[in-house]
Amino acid sequence: FSPLNANLTSGQTQALSRAPLTVIVYFPWVFSFRRGRCEREASTMRQPSPIPPAPIVAAEFRRALGQFATGVTVVTALDAERRPEGVTVNAFASLSLEPPLVLVCLARATRLTPVFESAGHFAVNVLAANQHRLSLAFSQADDDRFLGVPWCTWTSGAPILEGCVANLECVRTGRHDG
Repeated sequence: FSPLNANLTSGQTQALSRAPLTVIVYFPWVFSFRRGRCEREASTMRQPSPIPPAPIVAAEFRRALGQFATGVTVVTALDAERRPEGVTVNAFASLSLEPPLVLVCLARATRLTPVFESAGHFAVNVLAANQHRLSLAFSQADDDRFLGVPWCTWTSGAPILEGCVANLECVRTGRHDG
């Protein structure tokens, strides 16, 4: 794999590393959530007693997670016939700088799961605030999400959306069920 390319806010392509970006993809994103409070007595350093699990209230859980601001990305790849595919993803995170690792979480039920499972390379396109239309377009079940969307390719051939805050060309190195 040739050098990792990135498009930063300057709009210029820069080689960030001679090694490919390593990506771990989880299908699907699974979480655990437990409500409760931690108590510690000031006079002792003992561990607090376990709090019995409380039932999860979906509305409270959604409200709690809604307090965490996330960016929005469109993850793109080529299917087996070399057609561009993409999906809106906000479950994206940086895992490590050395080695460079990112995490992309996709729902197992998405119709594009087979595309991303078979694609060795893909791109993470970090959307700008004014790209709300792209976020919506790639979140719909439309068969031609790329219609009217300007894009190009870099080294791997994965679709790179133009005008994004950042673009990461990635090689998938792992897949983990969550």
